[in-house]
Amino acid sequence: VTLVATAPGTTVETEMIVEVTGSFSLEMSTPDQRLNAEVTVGSSSDFQIILTNTGTADLANVVLGVTPPTGWEVGFDTQEVAIPAGETVPVTATITPSEEAVAGDYVITFTATNEEVDVPAMEVRTTVNPSAIWGFVGIAVIALTLAGLAWVFRRFGRR
Repeated sequence: VTLVATAPGTTVETEMIVEVTGSFSLEMSTPDQRLNAEVTVGSSSDFQIILTNTGTADLANVVLGVTPPTGWEVGFDTQEVAIPAGETVPVTATITPSEEAVAGDYVITFTATNEEVDVPAMEVRTTVNPSAIWGFVGIAVIALTLAGLAWVFRRFGRR
C-alpha cells in the first residue's frame, strides 16, 4: 500500500506493508460428545477423537499426546495433523489396557498442541471389563461341580 501525504509545497510518499494474520483456535471432542470408553483386558479398542479448527487460520503440525495409566498403551493412527481453517479432522486412538488391569474405571488424558494454540486436556474415563474367558471358566466349574454331585448321589444313593 502506498501512502501519500500532501501539504502546500510538499508531497511525501511511503510504502506500507500490511500483513493479515488469522486467529488460532482448536477444539478437541468426540463424535457423540461422550468422554468415556470401554476396553477389555487382553484386547485393544479404538476411540475416535475429533479435532476442529475454529479459528480463521490454518493449523499445521498439530501434535497429539496422551497420558495413559501405568502399563497401558495408547497409539494414534496419525501422530501429527494439519487442519485447515473451519475444518474438522478425525483421529483414531487405539487403547490397549495393561494385562494386570483390574475391572474398574481409569482416566486417560489426551492433548493436542501447536505453536500457535494449546487445547485444554481432554480426560476420558475408561471402564475396564474383565476378560470373557473367566465367565466361561466359572460356568465350567459350576457344571463340573453339579456333575460331580449328581455322580455321588447316583453312585451312593441315600443310605
